[in-house]
Amino acid sequence: MLFVDSGIKFIHQQLAAELADWNHYKKAGYIFDNQTQFKLPNGSHISPDLCWVVLEQWDALSNEEKQSVPPVCPDFVIEIFEGDKSLEQLRLQMREYIKNGTRLGWLINPQKSSVEIYRVRDVQERNTQKCDILEYDIREIVAFGFRKAPTLLGENVLPGFSVDLQDLFNIQLNYRLQHVA
Repeated sequence: MLFVDSGIKFIHQQLAAELADWNHYKKAGYIFDNQTQFKLPNGSHISPDLCWVVLEQWDALSNEEKQSVPPVCPDFVIEIFEGDKSLEQLRLQMREYIKNGTRLGWLINPQKSSVEIYRVRDVQERNTQKCDILEYDIREIVAFGFRKAPTLLGENVLPGFSVDLQDLFNIQLNYRLQHVA
């Protein structure tokens, strides 16, 4: 395995810090990690590695709902493949997020140096096609291997948010080398 558990945790912490930094200036929503469970519209409970809920959606919940298992689907989710679930299980989970209202999702696979980006087509395009939303989850696979890693964008869900994967994986690799020796 290329990345050890502490390396995966490091990636998680760096992503959380970058999302928190963006959100601090935008004040557009709330960030949660896998310690928070959400109840999706289809009734299933989820705990993404990292997620963001738009301010208006969170503020519409009662205090009682916020203190229990909030009945809300995050607008943005990040899952990091680390081997505790199969990659196929995580892919199904990402599709479930999209089907229930998530607008953007990143499935990061550090071992394969790839990211799967999940998003829905815009509402106008969806309405003209008249199909089930499952047919609209778009999965884009970005595999970068030994090439320069791409910068991921928050698109229209998190305007102005970006993560330079090259920096993230270089910092993580240096961290791993310093702490494994």
